[in-house]
Amino acid sequence: MTKVILVGINARFIHPNLAIRYLRNYIARQPYRIVLKEFTINQSRLSIMQEIYDENPKIIGISVYVWNAELVHSLLPVLKIILPDVIIVLGGPEVSYTAAAWLQRHPEVDYIVCGAGEAGFLELAVNNFHLPSRVISKTNPPFPAIPFPYLEEDFPELTNRFIYYETSRGCPFRCPYCLSAREDQPLEMLPLERVKKELAYLMAKDLRIIKFIDRTFNADPVRARAIWNYIFSVEKASCFHFEIRPELLKDADIELLGKKTSHAFRLEIGIQSVNLLTRRKIGREKLDSGIVTKMKKLSTLPHIIIHTDLIVGLPHENLDSIKKSFNEVYKMQPRELQLGFLKVLPGSPLENYTNKFEIKNNPAPPYEILQNRWLSFREICALHAMENLFNYYYNSGKFRTILENAVNWFETPFSFYWEFETFHRAGTESSSNTDWKSRALLLLNFLMDKYPGKKDFCMDCLRWDWCLLAVSHYYPPFLRPADEKDLKITGTAYLKEKIAENELFLDEYRQTGKLLNRTIYYRADSSEFRKKYLPGHTLAAFIKIGKKTYPIMLA
Repeated sequence: MTKVILVGINARFIHPNLAIRYLRNYIARQPYRIVLKEFTINQSRLSIMQEIYDENPKIIGISVYVWNAELVHSLLPVLKIILPDVIIVLGGPEVSYTAAAWLQRHPEVDYIVCGAGEAGFLELAVNNFHLPSRVISKTNPPFPAIPFPYLEEDFPELTNRFIYYETSRGCPFRCPYCLSAREDQPLEMLPLERVKKELAYLMAKDLRIIKFIDRTFNADPVRARAIWNYIFSVEKASCFHFEIRPELLKDADIELLGKKTSHAFRLEIGIQSVNLLTRRKIGREKLDSGIVTKMKKLSTLPHIIIHTDLIVGLPHENLDSIKKSFNEVYKMQPRELQLGFLKVLPGSPLENYTNKFEIKNNPAPPYEILQNRWLSFREICALHAMENLFNYYYNSGKFRTILENAVNWFETPFSFYWEFETFHRAGTESSSNTDWKSRALLLLNFLMDKYPGKKDFCMDCLRWDWCLLAVSHYYPPFLRPADEKDLKITGTAYLKEKIAENELFLDEYRQTGKLLNRTIYYRADSSEFRKKYLPGHTLAAFIKIGKKTYPIMLA
């Protein structure tokens, strides 16, 4: 039987390729032996080629995206050398709108399937992968006619990876930088009962995270609420990721999402900008106070992780406007705030506006903006540098205590990170190190340069952050309390008493005998910290059990 290899080259190991699973299941009745091969962009070209070569396929289908396009470019000529008779088929958004350019650059490619690829790939399969045209563009059937992408055999290797799942394709909105804004990307939804059935199947697999890749999950708020209600009704702990529009959140959604649950919900919310003119140009409504209030409320819920997006390089947004957008979104207290950069994707409506907006972008994937009418190249470079620093300090979650205080000492959140990046860039040897201790020391030095009178409080904050994440029961040298030995002796005595009185962690204490050895003890030096974080207490213990940290007030 003719062997067909479907190749997915993912950004990371935990990201499986959904497209190749759709294709496999859509042509399952055809007389081919279909093999899925998944790699990552971090693997060597030689290892990827060897694995493909060892399969000795007759047909290779490769799913091409912005993150793997450069790697695919380098693989194609070599694949044809080591497998001269193989038929190579490309598909995916990266080749769908530039097929002629890909074929001109790569004569070794036999076919390119454009757009949603199930119907086009089936057309090739039915014709034994021999058609007169090298570009296959065929109208796909309605989305509900596409079969569920997963098979039972997939799950042993998917248990610790993301599971991508979509209940809809297309989008009703027309954000010009998005491929879903194209006229040939209508919104199509799966029937609600089918979604429930497929979710029940997935949730029974004890998966790490189910990531809904609907472009706007709550495009139909009533339908989205019904799916959320169904998830809440199934008592099976999982994490779920949804990309939603904040303008469409209703009070009923906030009430529903506020329910206590064993599920973790990760909501990706694209704010993009708070500039009204900019939002109009990208098809978005004004960000009113009601939306802000709802997001702040969601951010306080322990099982809700809010991830917000801003885009640098949008029309009518200069550096001052970006600062305002950043400050407004930062005040919403999201768990993560991504400062992204505009990409001029091939096939997106934005391509038609590059001259009007004087957009200059990198011609290579991922086609990021270099400058436009409102932002210079130098400003964009500076924002990239701040983004890198912000991702480590804020988005990592490793410095929550110190940041929630120190940021308030500056004029705005943006000014804190902007000034810190300037200090970082001009800084000492530690600025080149990326471990927590070096980063923490750099932050401490920056704050002492600005606010030397806050040293004790800053040290207390950093010690608290260290205790929450450290796997060691020791402090790094620059955070080590002068009375560390006495602190450990006193803390151990209090903790033993606490365990005996309340049977707190008693089983762990008896079974391992290592509970006290894994414990780090904390005492604040500043009255300001004690008042804010340790009211009525002077001593705390941070107990490590598995991957969790349990802070316990002792005295």
